[in-house]
Amino acid sequence: MRVAFTSDNVAGASDSVFKAMMEAAQGDAMPYGNDDGSAQVTRMLSELFECDVDVFLVSTGTAANVLSISALTPPWGVYCATKKVIC
Repeated sequence: MRVAFTSDNVAGASDSVFKAMMEAAQGDAMPYGNDDGSAQVTRMLSELFECDVDVFLVSTGTAANVLSISALTPPWGVYCATKKVIC
């Protein structure tokens, strides 16, 4: 397997991840986080963090970053990661 750290969209899934995806894709499931797998992840993370959590599973790290930053800024706000950016 070739490893590339330039983007989370470059490298393919490992054999174990691909197998788990194929097993999870069997049969029908409710969409938009209403499936049994999403409920299981929510329970596991709630136990881990010892509080109720909301979980939004996304397919890439970029999507996770965008959702995280959007949760921290108001709709009219801007997040500047460096002082050199003009906001």
